Amino acid sequence: MGRETHQKRYSHRIRASLPVSVTTADGIVVEGVTEDLSMGGASVHMTWPQP
Repeated sequence: MGRETHQKRYSHRIRASLPVSVTTADGIVVEGVTEDLSMGGASVHMTWPQP
């Protein structure tokens, strides 16, 4: 049975639903929505197009 290492967050996370756009190197724009934010990053929900 595997064990997961305890993760300690250094920044508090807050729930936030904000629109996000990511542009890939080849110019494709992918839209998404944040799930939560912190000073160290964000969790974003998006659907990437199939190749």
